Amino acid sequence: MRGATKTPALILGTAQLGMAYGAANHRGMLSDVQGREVLEAAWNAGVRWFDTARAYGESERRLGAFLRSLSPAERREARVATKLAPGAGLAPGECLRSLESSLEALGTGGVAVLFVHRGEEWTPTLARDLGEWRRGGVVERVGVSLYDEGEYHALVRSTPRPDLLQVPSNLLDRRFSLRELERRGEESPPPVPLWGRSLFLQGLLAQGDREPWQRVGGDVLRREEFRRALASLAEDVRMSLKELALLAVGTLFCLEGVVVGAEDPRQIGEWGALWSAAGARNAPEDLEERLELLGRIMPPGLADPRRWPLAEDVAPAETEKT
Repeated sequence: MRGATKTPALILGTAQLGMAYGAANHRGMLSDVQGREVLEAAWNAGVRWFDTARAYGESERRLGAFLRSLSPAERREARVATKLAPGAGLAPGECLRSLESSLEALGTGGVAVLFVHRGEEWTPTLARDLGEWRRGGVVERVGVSLYDEGEYHALVRSTPRPDLLQVPSNLLDRRFSLRELERRGEESPPPVPLWGRSLFLQGLLAQGDREPWQRVGGDVLRREEFRRALASLAEDVRMSLKELALLAVGTLFCLEGVVVGAEDPRQIGEWGALWSAAGARNAPEDLEERLELLGRIMPPGLADPRRWPLAEDVAPAETEKT
């Protein structure tokens, strides 16, 4: 993959374990049994990284129950990233309470990564507290899960700065791709390691049928025109939309890891196979140019789930992290 020095790690996003998440969600909230099946399938496929959060409903509890079932040797292989409750970074004392709640639910004395949900929460006080937890071995790395370019710009220049940033990364949202960082005068490759999320944009880019696209709202005719144009691009390069989505992420971005969710065990194997295949393929040389042309007809706000007028049975975009 051109964008990375090595193939980014595949990380299981677990929002689906704790809520009825995503525009393409057909199953609603998974049961304990269904969630366990997804986790077992990921583990058996070689996935060792898991991304969760206080805000993901039952996710931490279910992930913790799975981790407790592993042998001691297996447990040492598991790597967990979680996020403080939204806003906890701005409230004195809430950070520690949120972290303690996460550790209790996960059944562990520490985590590999602890994120906050927004750049505005990365204050000098919070950075100091997180640094103390890191030195104490409770967390190995601290990071920020962010949306906007302004947040990124401020965070990579902050002192101290986070160890890791989690950013939207998909073929419709390329604000943190190598080319876009260079255009904005940012360092490329980025000075802080990046994890990519929203690879399939809540499932829109995982399938070409109309139904998930209808659920995001907006101008119906313009949205349908764009969906057809995107499908045509995938057909022109002889790929499925899923394959194109993964190839774009692996080629255009420089990522340490990619966060991908799943609703059922079958998807685990599919994502893993497609990700491996994407790593062995070369993207069309004019892919970025073609995506930029496509962007001219993209409906406003389509690449930003916070701006979707979602149906009531879809998890709020505020929690959109996978």
